[in-house]
Amino acid sequence: MNLKRAIGGFLLSFVFLLFFAYMASGVQWVFENSSQNQNKELFLGSVSDSIQKNPSIESIGNLEIDAQSAISVFTNLSEPDKTLLSKNGQRILSIASLSKLMTALIVIENIDLSQKITISEKAASQSTDPELLKTGETFYAEDLLQVALIGSNNVASFALSESIGTDRFVDLMNNKAKEMGLLNTSFLNSTGLGLDNFSTTQDLVKMTEYLLKSHPSVFEITTATKFDLHDVDGKISYKIINTNELLKDSSDLTRRIIGGKTGETRTAGECLLLVIKSLDNQGYLINVILNSNDRFEKMKKIISWADENYNKK
Repeated sequence: MNLKRAIGGFLLSFVFLLFFAYMASGVQWVFENSSQNQNKELFLGSVSDSIQKNPSIESIGNLEIDAQSAISVFTNLSEPDKTLLSKNGQRILSIASLSKLMTALIVIENIDLSQKITISEKAASQSTDPELLKTGETFYAEDLLQVALIGSNNVASFALSESIGTDRFVDLMNNKAKEMGLLNTSFLNSTGLGLDNFSTTQDLVKMTEYLLKSHPSVFEITTATKFDLHDVDGKISYKIINTNELLKDSSDLTRRIIGGKTGETRTAGECLLLVIKSLDNQGYLINVILNSNDRFEKMKKIISWADENYNKK
């Protein structure tokens, strides 16, 4: 009888020991995964928010900002910037075709614009429009750059990156981002397609200032309402329309535009970067919206608010 009790007690103790070990390992797993998720959140910011939720509405003064992130900064490119408003300025989000501003920068600094570039099958596959930029067509790099910026064309962007090798091109994008101090910016392609390219509104302001100082021609290109693209032989012609609807407006805002870039994917939502002259012509207002449901109307409201308030800040 005592032997049976001893065996039973041993078995019961063994079961409790197993149960305790199982619970301990479970707690460790929770903490480990919690730590991993925190690290992932630091990198991805609110990408999950942009997929699962509508942009949140936040009020700054009498302005409601309906976007995941937005910023308006006054700069004269010499004195310290003046941030007029900022919502989630350090939140890392997908930036869609705003990526093409960095693409343009790398092209200008690394590619001969008179170079001839033939559209590859892989480049042509970057677009769902079979009528624009087909496999085997050849264009000058300068013209493809205009198509990438004005029409936000992915085929043109990809073809430009292929001309020096896509991996090398992306490395140059990321190295340039580090050089400019864009600590929360990362690129995996030249187009902005997918979930691969991330930044913050604050980083995008820095990149914009670099372009205004070093390569203002990038923004000059983006102000063209349309562009007639011809192949190197002049036999093929495409009409490229600017994706920035604010350029089509006849308002005072249109006349103040220095340049900008649109971007939109299902994940990134509607994105818009716009540079305009300040009302006193003493500098620029750099405005960025990431993940909005109505980027053009929201941009008008932000600029109107900034015009009324920036001298009071």
